[in-house]
Amino acid sequence: MFDSKAKYSISVISLSVSLLVGCAASKPEAPSSSAAEAPKAEAQAEVAAEPIPEPQAEVAYVEPSVPKNKERPDWIYDEEPSEENNQVTVVGVSKYHSTERSARKYARRQATNEICAYMGTAVKNRFEELLLSAGMDSDLLDETNAGSETTKQLCTNLVRRLKTKKWHMEQKIINGKVGFQYYVLAAVPNSEIDNAFKKSVSKNIKNQQREAENAATEKAKKQAEQAIELLKRAKKEGLM
Repeated sequence: MFDSKAKYSISVISLSVSLLVGCAASKPEAPSSSAAEAPKAEAQAEVAAEPIPEPQAEVAYVEPSVPKNKERPDWIYDEEPSEENNQVTVVGVSKYHSTERSARKYARRQATNEICAYMGTAVKNRFEELLLSAGMDSDLLDETNAGSETTKQLCTNLVRRLKTKKWHMEQKIINGKVGFQYYVLAAVPNSEIDNAFKKSVSKNIKNQQREAENAATEKAKKQAEQAIELLKRAKKEGLM
């Protein structure tokens, strides 16, 4: 049917067609536009929009207020202890404190200091009077500590007998906070002072008796004996 030349041409054409068909089958298909856009959409969904904070209204600072202080009573101006109505009265005043309790406590402590200082002066004056009347050397008080020891004991005894009579409180704004200041009027009856004084003297007499027994020199022994005599006279006559 065909000659050899024709057969050769047919074979070449058939081979070329086979090659073209194979190349077309092995070429990968391009992804569709919808498939390519899917990851991009998912990535955008993962990034959530941050909420915008709403502006907050500024709170204006309000200075704390305190009620008007009561009128000061006359007794808070008594700077020195006074003796009247058979008692000794003193005034204690606190600094400004953050609480009323601490202010009252401080004022009470100051009143105690006032009564102790006053009693110290009273004891010294009383002993000097006794020394003068007995013709004793005034240096005896310093050399034997008879006066200072009596004052110390007297002060300890009077702390428990100091009675509060009146309080006065004032308030003040300090650095934006309320501060409390207290005044206290306290008193000790003269009878309580005398009793406390005699107890203090009795204890001091015992101390001086031990000093006399253990004295290293004759001079020290004589001073202790003189102190004992002075203390016994003080106990008999009292302080007030």
